[in-house]
Amino acid sequence: MNHYHFIFTAILIISSACIPTSREIKSINDNQLSMEEKIESVSRDLQELKRINEIQNTEIQRLKKSNSNLSSRLDKLDNIKSTTLALKDRTPDNIFTIAESYYNDKNYIDAILAYQTFIDSFPRNKKVPVCYLKQGLSLINIGRKSAAVYFFETLIDKYPGTNEAILAQQKMQEIR
Repeated sequence: MNHYHFIFTAILIISSACIPTSREIKSINDNQLSMEEKIESVSRDLQELKRINEIQNTEIQRLKKSNSNLSSRLDKLDNIKSTTLALKDRTPDNIFTIAESYYNDKNYIDAILAYQTFIDSFPRNKKVPVCYLKQGLSLINIGRKSAAVYFFETLIDKYPGTNEAILAQQKMQEIR
């Protein structure tokens, strides 16, 4: 029996060391509350960082788009500049072919400029009425109908009775 008494006493001593005191329980609770507050604070900080990151990503996308638009505009300006320089030394047929190529490729702004270069360089050429007509049609295609009327009226005034003038009159009736 002595033996059992020894084992019982040993178990009681060991188990009493495992039972926390009320002070230890309060300390554990305080630590838990402190950790929960820290987790909540870190969570708020994380949400704020996510919000800032979203704002920065939006701004980056806006800047990329703006940069792309600027690059595109610069490319167009370079193209117009090189085209204008190239058109100065060309024959009427070459300039007209370039203008037609722009028109057929739906590059209407460059087509208008190339047709104008043709008109300015060769005002007595038989293709000038076609140039005025195509300038007006190009303007219609880019949504500038009122500006197209100017070219159609110029065509009708300078070249009355031509097929191009007749087409210009029809187009003016359609857009009015």
